[in-house]
Amino acid sequence: MFLRFTIACLFLLFAACNRCIENCENGICQKKNCVCDTWYEGNTCDRSSLEVFEKEYTGYLELNSDVVDTVSFHLKTSGNDPSKMMAEGLNLQLQFLDASRFEIEPQIWRGHQVEGEGQMLINIVSMRFSYVDSSGLNEVLLEAKPTF
Repeated sequence: MFLRFTIACLFLLFAACNRCIENCENGICQKKNCVCDTWYEGNTCDRSSLEVFEKEYTGYLELNSDVVDTVSFHLKTSGNDPSKMMAEGLNLQLQFLDASRFEIEPQIWRGHQVEGEGQMLINIVSMRFSYVDSSGLNEVLLEAKPTF
C-alpha cells in the first residue's frame, strides 16, 4: 500500500513539474512555458498575433496611377481563421502569409473580381490589386496610415 502511494505521489510530482502555470489556449506546454501555435502569442497563447494591426486606417486609393479616392477602413481579425483579417469599410479580406505580408485572394470588390497582395509596414498598410473591366486591366494601389 505504501509503495503504491509513493509511486502515485512521484508520478504526480513529475507530471506537475512540466505543467504550465495557466492553460495554453492555442499552443502546448513545454518546460513550464506555453509554446504558441502559429498566429498566436502571449503567456497563454490567448491573443492573435495580428491584433496589433486592429485599428482604423485612412489613406488614398490610386487607380492606374491617378489618385481617385480617399479611403477609411477598420482592420479586424477573423474569429474563424487567425491568419485572416477583414478590412471593414472596404469589404476586402486579407490572407496573411507571415507577420507582415498578405494576399488578397480572388474576391468581389466594388462589383469586380480582384486579387493582389500587400504588406504591413511600420506605420502604413500598402496593398496592390487588379481587376479587369470593359476598359481593360486596372491596377489599384491603396496606402493608408492608422488614425490615432
